[in-house]
Amino acid sequence: MDGVREPKRGRTHIRTIQLRCLYFLLWISENFSFLSVQPLIGESGCSPQITITFKRNPHTGHLEIYHSDLVSPAPPIDDKGVITEKAIQSVQDAIFRHHNIQELPARALTKLKHDPSFFHILNTYIYERRMFMIRMMKLTGLRPEELIDIPLSLNLEVLTKLYISIPTKKREYPAPIRKFRVNSRAAMDFDRYITQRKDFLRALVERGSIKSIPDSLLLTVQGSPLKKSSMTKDFDRLCISAGLGDVRACLSMFRHRFVTREIHILLIERFEKHPDLQIAWTAALRDDICFIVAQKTGHKHPASLHVYFHEEYRLLTKDPEEVLMRKNVEILDESQDALIDLKFQNQLTPSNSMADEISKIQSNIDRLYAKIFG
Repeated sequence: MDGVREPKRGRTHIRTIQLRCLYFLLWISENFSFLSVQPLIGESGCSPQITITFKRNPHTGHLEIYHSDLVSPAPPIDDKGVITEKAIQSVQDAIFRHHNIQELPARALTKLKHDPSFFHILNTYIYERRMFMIRMMKLTGLRPEELIDIPLSLNLEVLTKLYISIPTKKREYPAPIRKFRVNSRAAMDFDRYITQRKDFLRALVERGSIKSIPDSLLLTVQGSPLKKSSMTKDFDRLCISAGLGDVRACLSMFRHRFVTREIHILLIERFEKHPDLQIAWTAALRDDICFIVAQKTGHKHPASLHVYFHEEYRLLTKDPEEVLMRKNVEILDESQDALIDLKFQNQLTPSNSMADEISKIQSNIDRLYAKIFG
Protein backbone atom coordinates (compact mmCIF):
# COMPACT_ATOMS: atom_id res chain seq x y z
CA MET A 1 0.00 0.00 0.00
CA ASP A 2 1.44 3.36 -1.08
CA GLY A 3 1.76 6.34 1.20
CA VAL A 4 2.04 6.71 4.92
CA ARG A 5 -0.32 4.57 6.98
CA GLU A 6 -2.67 6.33 9.38
CA PRO A 7 -1.60 5.87 13.01
CA LYS A 8 -3.85 3.74 15.19
CA ARG A 9 -3.97 6.50 17.80
CA GLY A 10 -5.90 9.65 17.05
CA ARG A 11 -4.05 12.89 16.38
CA THR A 12 -5.29 14.48 19.58
CA HIS A 13 -4.01 11.53 21.61
CA ILE A 14 -0.61 11.53 19.89
CA ARG A 15 -0.25 15.28 20.44
CA THR A 16 -1.07 14.84 24.13
CA ILE A 17 1.70 12.23 24.49
CA GLN A 18 4.19 14.49 22.69
CA LEU A 19 3.34 17.46 24.92
CA ARG A 20 3.75 15.39 28.08
CA CYS A 21 7.20 14.29 26.87
CA LEU A 22 8.23 17.88 26.18
CA TYR A 23 7.01 19.07 29.58
CA PHE A 24 8.87 16.17 31.23
CA LEU A 25 12.09 17.10 29.42
CA LEU A 26 11.56 20.73 30.42
CA TRP A 27 11.17 19.66 34.06
CA ILE A 28 14.42 17.67 33.87
CA SER A 29 16.23 20.61 32.28
CA GLU A 30 15.02 23.02 34.98
CA ASN A 31 15.67 20.74 37.96
CA PHE A 32 18.83 18.92 36.82
CA SER A 33 20.63 21.54 34.73
CA PHE A 34 23.97 20.36 36.13
CA LEU A 35 23.72 17.15 34.07
CA SER A 36 24.63 18.90 30.81
CA VAL A 37 26.53 22.02 29.79
CA GLN A 38 24.15 22.58 26.89
CA PRO A 39 20.50 22.91 27.98
CA LEU A 40 18.45 19.84 27.10
CA ILE A 41 15.41 21.83 26.03
CA GLY A 42 14.42 25.49 25.88
CA GLU A 43 13.87 28.53 23.68
CA SER A 44 16.36 29.40 20.93
CA GLY A 45 18.08 32.10 23.02
CA CYS A 46 19.83 29.52 25.22
CA SER A 47 20.99 27.27 22.32
CA PRO A 48 19.28 24.09 23.61
CA GLN A 49 19.47 20.62 22.13
CA ILE A 50 15.69 20.74 21.58
CA THR A 51 14.29 24.12 20.60
CA ILE A 52 10.79 25.02 21.73
CA THR A 53 8.61 28.12 21.87
CA PHE A 54 5.54 29.02 23.88
CA LYS A 55 2.20 29.86 22.27
CA ARG A 56 -1.04 31.03 23.81
CA ASN A 57 -3.88 28.45 23.84
CA PRO A 58 -6.96 30.12 22.28
CA HIS A 59 -9.28 28.11 24.54
CA THR A 60 -7.60 28.75 27.88
CA GLY A 61 -5.51 31.86 27.34
CA HIS A 62 -2.54 30.02 28.89
CA LEU A 63 0.94 29.83 27.38
CA GLU A 64 1.69 26.30 26.22
CA ILE A 65 4.81 24.61 24.95
CA TYR A 66 5.21 24.27 21.18
CA HIS A 67 7.58 22.35 18.90
CA SER A 68 7.57 22.26 15.11
CA ASP A 69 7.29 18.44 15.05
CA LEU A 70 4.10 18.33 17.13
CA VAL A 71 1.28 16.49 15.39
CA SER A 72 -1.37 18.97 14.30
CA PRO A 73 -4.39 18.97 16.62
CA ALA A 74 -7.75 17.49 15.68
CA PRO A 75 -9.67 19.64 13.19
CA PRO A 76 -11.96 22.32 14.57
CA ILE A 77 -15.55 21.43 15.34
CA ASP A 78 -16.78 22.82 12.00
CA ASP A 79 -14.76 20.15 10.18
CA LYS A 80 -16.59 17.53 12.21
CA GLY A 81 -19.93 18.75 10.94
CA VAL A 82 -23.07 18.24 12.98
CA ILE A 83 -26.10 17.32 10.90
CA THR A 84 -28.66 20.10 11.18
CA GLU A 85 -32.20 19.79 12.50
CA LYS A 86 -33.52 21.01 9.17
CA ALA A 87 -31.62 18.26 7.35
CA ILE A 88 -32.97 15.57 9.69
CA GLN A 89 -36.51 16.88 9.28
CA SER A 90 -36.10 16.88 5.48
CA VAL A 91 -34.83 13.28 5.47
CA GLN A 92 -37.70 12.11 7.67
CA ASP A 93 -40.19 13.87 5.40
CA ALA A 94 -38.56 12.13 2.43
CA ILE A 95 -38.96 8.75 4.16
CA PHE A 96 -42.66 9.43 4.65
CA ARG A 97 -43.13 10.45 1.01
CA HIS A 98 -41.39 7.29 -0.21
CA HIS A 99 -43.85 5.14 1.74
CA ASN A 100 -47.03 7.18 1.39
CA ILE A 101 -49.58 4.92 -0.32
CA GLN A 102 -51.24 7.98 -1.83
CA GLU A 103 -48.08 9.04 -3.69
CA LEU A 104 -46.67 5.75 -4.98
CA PRO A 105 -44.91 5.71 -8.38
CA ALA A 106 -46.34 3.52 -11.16
CA ARG A 107 -43.92 0.64 -10.51
CA ALA A 108 -44.89 0.45 -6.84
CA LEU A 109 -48.60 0.62 -7.71
CA THR A 110 -48.16 -2.47 -9.88
CA LYS A 111 -46.66 -4.36 -6.93
CA LEU A 112 -49.47 -3.12 -4.69
CA LYS A 113 -52.15 -4.46 -7.05
CA HIS A 114 -50.32 -7.77 -7.54
CA ASP A 115 -50.07 -8.62 -3.82
CA PRO A 116 -51.61 -5.88 -1.65
CA SER A 117 -51.19 -7.78 1.64
CA PHE A 118 -47.45 -8.38 1.24
CA PHE A 119 -46.86 -4.95 -0.25
CA HIS A 120 -48.27 -3.28 2.86
CA ILE A 121 -46.08 -5.46 5.09
CA LEU A 122 -42.96 -4.72 3.02
CA ASN A 123 -43.74 -1.02 2.73
CA THR A 124 -44.29 -0.74 6.48
CA TYR A 125 -41.10 -2.65 7.30
CA ILE A 126 -38.82 -0.56 5.07
CA TYR A 127 -40.42 2.61 6.46
CA GLU A 128 -39.78 1.40 10.03
CA ARG A 129 -36.23 0.34 9.17
CA ARG A 130 -35.38 3.74 7.74
CA MET A 131 -36.94 5.60 10.64
CA PHE A 132 -35.23 3.20 13.06
CA MET A 133 -31.87 4.02 11.46
CA ILE A 134 -32.43 7.76 11.94
CA ARG A 135 -33.69 7.31 15.51
CA MET A 136 -30.77 5.12 16.54
CA MET A 137 -28.20 7.47 15.06
CA LYS A 138 -29.81 10.40 16.88
CA LEU A 139 -30.37 8.54 20.13
CA THR A 140 -27.01 6.84 20.61
CA GLY A 141 -24.46 8.48 18.30
CA LEU A 142 -23.23 5.01 17.39
CA ARG A 143 -21.03 4.28 14.37
CA PRO A 144 -22.86 3.03 11.22
CA GLU A 145 -21.01 -0.31 11.40
CA GLU A 146 -22.13 -0.68 15.02
CA LEU A 147 -25.76 -0.24 14.00
CA ILE A 148 -25.38 -2.94 11.35
CA ASP A 149 -23.85 -5.38 13.86
CA ILE A 150 -26.15 -4.79 16.85
CA PRO A 151 -26.77 -8.33 18.16
CA LEU A 152 -30.45 -9.17 17.98
CA SER A 153 -30.14 -11.86 20.67
CA LEU A 154 -28.99 -9.29 23.25
CA ASN A 155 -31.73 -6.79 22.44
CA LEU A 156 -34.99 -8.72 22.62
CA GLU A 157 -35.94 -7.26 26.02
CA VAL A 158 -35.08 -3.58 25.60
CA LEU A 159 -38.60 -2.64 26.68
CA THR A 160 -38.10 -4.19 30.12
CA LYS A 161 -34.34 -3.72 30.60
CA LEU A 162 -34.27 -0.14 29.26
CA TYR A 163 -30.85 -0.43 27.66
CA ILE A 164 -29.54 -1.29 24.20
CA SER A 165 -26.51 -3.55 23.82
CA ILE A 166 -24.17 -2.03 21.22
CA PRO A 167 -20.93 -3.58 19.88
CA THR A 168 -18.00 -1.17 20.26
CA LYS A 169 -16.07 -1.14 17.01
CA LYS A 170 -12.47 0.01 16.48
CA ARG A 171 -11.46 -1.98 19.56
CA GLU A 172 -10.41 -5.55 20.11
CA TYR A 173 -12.13 -8.54 18.45
CA PRO A 174 -14.79 -9.59 19.20
CA ALA A 175 -16.16 -6.10 19.74
CA PRO A 176 -16.91 -5.45 23.43
CA ILE A 177 -20.55 -4.67 24.23
CA ARG A 178 -21.53 -1.36 25.81
CA LYS A 179 -24.95 -0.93 27.41
CA PHE A 180 -26.68 2.26 26.36
CA ARG A 181 -29.43 3.36 28.75
CA VAL A 182 -32.70 4.55 27.18
CA ASN A 183 -36.02 5.91 28.42
CA SER A 184 -39.39 4.20 28.00
CA ARG A 185 -40.24 6.13 24.83
CA ALA A 186 -37.03 5.09 23.10
CA ALA A 187 -37.50 1.50 24.28
CA MET A 188 -41.02 1.46 22.80
CA ASP A 189 -39.68 2.71 19.46
CA PHE A 190 -37.02 -0.01 19.49
CA ASP A 191 -39.59 -2.67 20.35
CA ARG A 192 -41.92 -1.47 17.59
CA TYR A 193 -39.19 -1.98 15.02
CA ILE A 194 -38.50 -5.50 16.34
CA THR A 195 -42.22 -6.30 15.99
CA GLN A 196 -42.34 -5.02 12.39
CA ARG A 197 -39.22 -7.05 11.62
CA LYS A 198 -40.92 -10.21 12.92
CA ASP A 199 -44.04 -9.53 10.84
CA PHE A 200 -41.92 -9.00 7.73
CA LEU A 201 -39.95 -12.22 8.22
CA ARG A 202 -43.14 -14.17 8.93
CA ALA A 203 -44.59 -12.97 5.61
CA LEU A 204 -41.42 -13.97 3.76
CA VAL A 205 -41.47 -17.45 5.31
CA GLU A 206 -45.16 -17.94 4.46
CA ARG A 207 -44.43 -17.11 0.82
CA GLY A 208 -41.37 -19.36 0.72
CA SER A 209 -39.08 -16.42 -0.05
CA ILE A 210 -36.57 -17.40 2.64
CA LYS A 211 -35.70 -20.74 4.20
CA SER A 212 -33.88 -19.66 7.34
CA ILE A 213 -34.42 -16.71 9.68
CA PRO A 214 -31.43 -14.30 9.66
CA ASP A 215 -30.22 -12.98 13.01
CA SER A 216 -29.28 -9.56 11.60
CA LEU A 217 -31.13 -6.60 13.07
CA LEU A 218 -31.51 -4.78 9.74
CA LEU A 219 -32.81 -6.55 6.64
CA THR A 220 -33.07 -5.92 2.91
CA VAL A 221 -36.31 -6.18 0.93
CA GLN A 222 -35.39 -9.83 0.27
CA GLY A 223 -34.96 -10.54 3.98
CA SER A 224 -31.17 -10.88 3.85
CA PRO A 225 -28.78 -9.03 6.21
CA LEU A 226 -28.36 -5.37 5.28
CA LYS A 227 -24.74 -4.34 4.64
CA LYS A 228 -23.20 -1.11 5.83
CA SER A 229 -22.54 0.01 2.25
CA SER A 230 -26.19 -0.57 1.34
CA MET A 231 -27.39 1.38 4.38
CA THR A 232 -25.08 4.26 3.51
CA LYS A 233 -26.27 4.32 -0.11
CA ASP A 234 -29.89 4.25 1.05
CA PHE A 235 -29.25 7.24 3.30
CA ASP A 236 -27.54 9.08 0.43
CA ARG A 237 -30.57 8.47 -1.80
CA LEU A 238 -32.89 9.76 0.90
CA CYS A 239 -30.74 12.89 1.23
CA ILE A 240 -31.00 13.53 -2.51
CA SER A 241 -34.77 12.96 -2.37
CA ALA A 242 -34.90 15.41 0.54
CA GLY A 243 -33.22 18.09 -1.58
CA LEU A 244 -29.89 17.82 0.24
CA GLY A 245 -27.81 16.87 -2.79
CA ASP A 246 -25.70 20.02 -2.49
CA VAL A 247 -25.49 19.87 1.31
CA ARG A 248 -22.91 17.81 3.20
CA ALA A 249 -24.90 15.12 5.03
CA CYS A 250 -23.64 11.69 6.06
CA LEU A 251 -24.34 9.19 8.83
CA SER A 252 -21.17 10.08 10.76
CA MET A 253 -22.56 13.59 11.29
CA PHE A 254 -25.17 12.10 13.63
CA ARG A 255 -22.28 10.96 15.85
CA HIS A 256 -20.88 14.48 16.00
CA ARG A 257 -24.38 15.77 16.77
CA PHE A 258 -24.73 13.31 19.65
CA VAL A 259 -21.36 14.17 21.20
CA THR A 260 -22.12 17.89 20.98
CA ARG A 261 -25.51 17.48 22.64
CA GLU A 262 -24.27 15.23 25.42
CA ILE A 263 -21.48 17.63 26.33
CA HIS A 264 -23.99 20.48 26.20
CA ILE A 265 -26.35 18.71 28.64
CA LEU A 266 -23.55 17.80 31.05
CA LEU A 267 -22.19 21.35 31.03
CA ILE A 268 -25.62 22.76 31.85
CA GLU A 269 -25.92 20.33 34.78
CA ARG A 270 -22.49 21.33 36.11
CA PHE A 271 -23.22 25.05 35.70
CA GLU A 272 -26.40 24.69 37.74
CA LYS A 273 -24.49 22.99 40.58
CA HIS A 274 -21.34 25.11 40.34
CA PRO A 275 -22.03 28.53 38.72
CA ASP A 276 -18.38 29.54 39.08
CA LEU A 277 -17.50 27.05 36.33
CA GLN A 278 -19.09 29.46 33.86
CA ILE A 279 -16.29 31.92 34.61
CA ALA A 280 -13.47 29.49 33.86
CA TRP A 281 -13.41 25.80 33.02
CA THR A 282 -11.06 23.34 34.70
CA ALA A 283 -9.18 20.36 33.35
CA ALA A 284 -11.06 18.17 35.84
CA LEU A 285 -14.40 19.37 34.45
CA ARG A 286 -13.32 18.76 30.86
CA ASP A 287 -11.82 15.34 31.52
CA ASP A 288 -14.80 14.15 33.56
CA ILE A 289 -17.38 15.22 30.97
CA CYS A 290 -15.41 13.79 28.06
CA PHE A 291 -14.97 10.50 29.94
CA ILE A 292 -18.73 10.21 30.55
CA VAL A 293 -19.53 10.88 26.89
CA ALA A 294 -16.82 8.47 25.69
CA GLN A 295 -18.45 5.70 27.74
CA LYS A 296 -21.63 6.23 25.72
CA THR A 297 -20.03 6.58 22.30
CA GLY A 298 -17.29 3.98 22.62
CA HIS A 299 -14.44 6.44 22.00
CA LYS A 300 -11.24 4.78 23.19
CA HIS A 301 -9.57 8.07 24.11
CA PRO A 302 -11.74 10.70 25.85
CA ALA A 303 -9.10 13.28 24.91
CA SER A 304 -10.34 13.08 21.33
CA LEU A 305 -13.53 14.78 22.55
CA HIS A 306 -11.74 17.83 23.97
CA VAL A 307 -12.37 19.85 20.81
CA TYR A 308 -16.13 19.35 21.26
CA PHE A 309 -15.91 20.35 24.92
CA HIS A 310 -14.11 23.61 24.19
CA GLU A 311 -16.56 24.57 21.45
CA GLU A 312 -19.63 23.85 23.59
CA TYR A 313 -18.13 25.64 26.58
CA ARG A 314 -17.43 28.69 24.42
CA LEU A 315 -20.99 28.73 23.05
CA LEU A 316 -22.64 28.35 26.44
CA THR A 317 -20.55 30.99 28.17
CA LYS A 318 -20.54 33.51 25.31
CA ASP A 319 -24.13 33.13 24.05
CA PRO A 320 -26.82 33.02 26.81
CA GLU A 321 -29.58 32.37 24.26
CA GLU A 322 -27.90 29.12 23.23
CA VAL A 323 -29.32 27.22 26.22
CA LEU A 324 -32.92 28.26 25.55
CA MET A 325 -32.61 27.54 21.84
CA ARG A 326 -31.26 24.02 22.47
CA LYS A 327 -34.15 23.23 24.83
CA ASN A 328 -36.67 24.31 22.19
CA VAL A 329 -34.89 22.23 19.57
CA GLU A 330 -35.05 19.13 21.80
CA ILE A 331 -38.83 19.53 22.14
CA LEU A 332 -39.27 20.05 18.40
CA ASP A 333 -37.03 17.08 17.66
CA GLU A 334 -39.25 14.69 19.63
CA SER A 335 -42.41 16.24 18.18
CA GLN A 336 -41.15 15.79 14.62
CA ASP A 337 -40.48 12.07 15.17
CA ALA A 338 -43.96 11.53 16.58
CA LEU A 339 -45.57 13.56 13.78
CA ILE A 340 -43.98 11.50 11.00
CA ASP A 341 -45.24 8.29 12.63
CA LEU A 342 -48.75 9.74 13.02
CA LYS A 343 -48.80 10.71 9.34
CA PHE A 344 -47.69 7.22 8.30
CA GLN A 345 -50.24 5.46 10.51
CA ASN A 346 -53.00 7.75 9.28
CA GLN A 347 -52.36 6.88 5.64
CA LEU A 348 -52.65 3.19 6.56
CA THR A 349 -55.98 3.74 8.35
CA PRO A 350 -57.25 7.10 7.06
CA SER A 351 -59.17 9.43 9.37
CA ASN A 352 -60.24 12.93 8.30
CA SER A 353 -60.29 14.25 11.86
CA MET A 354 -56.82 12.84 12.53
CA ALA A 355 -55.55 14.33 9.26
CA ASP A 356 -56.77 17.77 10.32
CA GLU A 357 -55.02 17.49 13.68
CA ILE A 358 -51.81 16.31 12.02
CA SER A 359 -51.95 19.26 9.63
CA LYS A 360 -52.26 21.69 12.55
CA ILE A 361 -49.33 20.08 14.37
CA GLN A 362 -47.22 20.21 11.20
CA SER A 363 -47.98 23.92 10.75
CA ASN A 364 -46.99 24.67 14.35
CA ILE A 365 -43.75 22.72 14.05
CA ASP A 366 -42.85 24.43 10.76
CA ARG A 367 -43.56 27.82 12.33
CA LEU A 368 -41.37 27.08 15.36
CA TYR A 369 -38.54 25.73 13.20
CA ALA A 370 -38.67 28.92 11.14
CA LYS A 371 -38.66 31.03 14.31
CA ILE A 372 -35.61 29.25 15.73
CA PHE A 373 -33.53 28.72 12.60
CA GLY A 374 -34.80 31.50 10.36
